[in-house]
Amino acid sequence: VNGPGSVLAANGDVSASVTTRDTAGNVTTANTSHTYGVDTVAPTASISIDNVTSYIVLPASDSGQSITVTGLVD
Repeated sequence: VNGPGSVLAANGDVSASVTTRDTAGNVTTANTSHTYGVDTVAPTASISIDNVTSYIVLPASDSGQSITVTGLVD
């Protein structure tokens, strides 16, 4: 069964009912329900980039060169 996530987020439980009949005509029904929670709050992320050089400015001689940039994503 497919449904929009907004419906799941707006509710806290789901119920299902199944009725079946065999070839002899016997009928049975089964029911169940299940509670759940949906986390709709994204975690806060941060990014920090290390200084590329100790003097913060790249010299013109480094222009056009590959420069390694490092940092941390948390």
